[in-house]
Amino acid sequence: MGKSPKPYRVVKVDDFPAYVIGFALRWWRSDLRGLTLQAVSEALHRDFSQIARWERAECRLPDGVINEFDKLYGANGLLVNLADALSDLRRYGSTVKVQPIQRREDQDMERRLLMQLIPLLGIQSAINPEVLNRVFDAADKAAGVNSRDPDEWAWTAYERWHYYTTNPPGAAVPLLANDLLQVTGQIEKTESPGVRDGLSRAAAQLAMLMARDLADIGQVGVSVRAFATARRFADASTDRPLAAWVRANEACHSFWLGRPITVIERLAAEAEQIADGKTSPGLMDAYSVRALVGALRGDKAVTHDAVAKMIDVWDRRPYKGNAASGPATWTWARGPLGTRGYALALLGDPTAARELDTAHEYLTRIGHEGGARSLRLMQALHMVKNRDPEGLALAVEIGEETSFSAQRRLIAKQILEALPRDPKVSDQAHRLRELIDQSSRPILPSVR
Repeated sequence: MGKSPKPYRVVKVDDFPAYVIGFALRWWRSDLRGLTLQAVSEALHRDFSQIARWERAECRLPDGVINEFDKLYGANGLLVNLADALSDLRRYGSTVKVQPIQRREDQDMERRLLMQLIPLLGIQSAINPEVLNRVFDAADKAAGVNSRDPDEWAWTAYERWHYYTTNPPGAAVPLLANDLLQVTGQIEKTESPGVRDGLSRAAAQLAMLMARDLADIGQVGVSVRAFATARRFADASTDRPLAAWVRANEACHSFWLGRPITVIERLAAEAEQIADGKTSPGLMDAYSVRALVGALRGDKAVTHDAVAKMIDVWDRRPYKGNAASGPATWTWARGPLGTRGYALALLGDPTAARELDTAHEYLTRIGHEGGARSLRLMQALHMVKNRDPEGLALAVEIGEETSFSAQRRLIAKQILEALPRDPKVSDQAHRLRELIDQSSRPILPSVR
């Protein structure tokens, strides 16, 4: 006689919190961390089948157990916060207060957007492209182009830039996604051309920062989409220097991502054309891209010409003080010094060391921690090219203290390529390759 069929399980609305927790636990374990149920069972000293039942929402997770999963998966409190929110939902969710129709519709929209972004709230390195594409679809609807005014949004963009430069790669993406949804909603509702213009400028900066952060964690396809969104918002505004700057930024990050040189040169040329010779960070960054491409090709004449033009624009900038002190100045923060030092290092110029030291001091002074670490890696490249054995050790040291961004991944690969034959197979070279691979997957680092 065969087995009795498994009784059909009745699913109730009240099961919703358990299903959300179960999905989150399974996603963190399998999709993000790549762990088996057996591995988790052994790590937590809990029954294998019990963990599986929690993931399938067949029984409610006991109070306090979520802390064990949060610690094991390195969720930094995100799973605990989700459990607390769902606990509140269980406690108060059945108490419904009738509200005006418009308010209910607004809140329904907010809930839908929040549900789209829930996966983002639990990750800093592995981004779901489908969720992000929904963000960009919402943004693009408004890009034919309350609540907070444009000046406040300009400060938000500046704060997000600061967060991006001082936190792990990918950490800013959830914040930027939420910002984009908010500013997009304002643009859709705004009839004033002046306000719409200011909001579009802020949206372009936010989308551009998101594109850079996505590039840093290896999400190339979605990063390209984000840059396209940034271009559309910039073009929808009346700010031509911003439109040039967004394109120059995309050209620069395309260089780090290894996109085709023709794509990089086209974007840089567009930035130069839009800038029309007028002093702007976009024009300076476009020349910096020319310098990098020239150095990569070993063309000293092109490199030195582009560097000279880049320095000239920098010297004519309207702000001579701290180039990262607020909304009006942070777009100048990249500066020309690091590009000049890196280009000289690629060419094997002995003066690169001095230039990179100066650039490192500058970025450290303005608090650009990510850029300062990249410059240390450029210094390691220069050392390796000059047969200094400490260069490889420095590269490994940097890789172990921070996750490699798109820029640092490329430089680390160039260091490996520049090594003589014997060091290429050394333990340190093997370790550097491991660090590059880890940052491409990527992992959750402790610092940017």
